Amino acid sequence: MNLIGKQFDDFHIIQELARGSRSHIFVCSDGKLIKALKVFNIGNERFAKRELELGHGLKHPNLNSIEELIKIEQYTALVMPYVQGKHLSEFYDASLSEFIKIFSELLSAISYLHEQDIIHRDIKPDNIIVDERGHLKLLDFDLAINAKQQIQTQSVAGTIAYISPEQAYGHAATKVSDLYSAGIILYRALTGEVPFTGTATEVTHAHRQIIPALPSQFDNRLEIFDKITKKILEKRGDNRYQNAAEIIKDLIPLSAYADRVGL
Repeated sequence: MNLIGKQFDDFHIIQELARGSRSHIFVCSDGKLIKALKVFNIGNERFAKRELELGHGLKHPNLNSIEELIKIEQYTALVMPYVQGKHLSEFYDASLSEFIKIFSELLSAISYLHEQDIIHRDIKPDNIIVDERGHLKLLDFDLAINAKQQIQTQSVAGTIAYISPEQAYGHAATKVSDLYSAGIILYRALTGEVPFTGTATEVTHAHRQIIPALPSQFDNRLEIFDKITKKILEKRGDNRYQNAAEIIKDLIPLSAYADRVGL
């Protein structure tokens, strides 16, 4: 796919940012505005249409909504605001109180999606940008589904390190699956590592069966985070937090403690 230098409307495609199995992401400009352009490989048009259906019209400060679907030559593409910033993984070295503030914006975005009956299914640092003002944007609705329309399959959807136990079994994702994936991100911020590593088979098995070490086993000052971590990473979905607002309620008061003990 060679679109560098191509035009659509008044926009000029100037750089490729990333690529995946179904699409390429480009940045384009009309000299004033900068946009992100997700161009789908030929044969994947249905995914572009589904992503437009789910991502168009979302109104939340921590979500990057989709503006429109267009054609560029033989390709189908989605136009989105361009978010300049850094991936969330670059903020793991921030103070814990600062990370909690950013992480709470992720939870707010997830809460809004769930209110719209959208399950993201791929919550991970690579899909999260923190902009130059320090505000988070959740991106990429490539795997998102409508909670009321999804069909259970035996395939594993999501990124192995961040999938929920039910996704690891090939079962249908639920709203609390997104919360488990967010919990992996929190766990990494607290402990310095994701709970499970190894081959895809080993990590998938661990999500299904292995209870991760609690944060206090890495640093006894983190004991206050044990309860929230255990609950967000419960194997059974009905034992987990049931909505993002519950996590925010339990997490925010811990920020002051983290500052006080120098975390």
